Amino acid sequence: MSRSTQLIGHTDKVSRFLQKCKKSDKLKPIKGMFGEDVYMLHKYIDKKGRVWKEFVQTAPWSSGPMIFLAIGCKATGKMKGWEARRPYGGDEVVDYQKGIFWV
Repeated sequence: MSRSTQLIGHTDKVSRFLQKCKKSDKLKPIKGMFGEDVYMLHKYIDKKGRVWKEFVQTAPWSSGPMIFLAIGCKATGKMKGWEARRPYGGDEVVDYQKGIFWV
């Protein structure tokens, strides 16, 4: 098995939310395991004018980092992202629709 950086990204729910927002400033690039640029984090502005910032929620290791993204809004104190939940049987899972993962 080869080692590689895996950008998992956002849950389906967060992706749909961000499609309704305006992409704003670039924040910083996410670096992969070999120092390569993997993804550029951004700010987004929702329809109410609130600013949401992307960030790396977690990056567990499975033959390389698996990068899970989330968004947060300082004005509301809310965060939207993934939920770490062990599935029955303990197998690895990444479910974009339910927003759960276990690695």
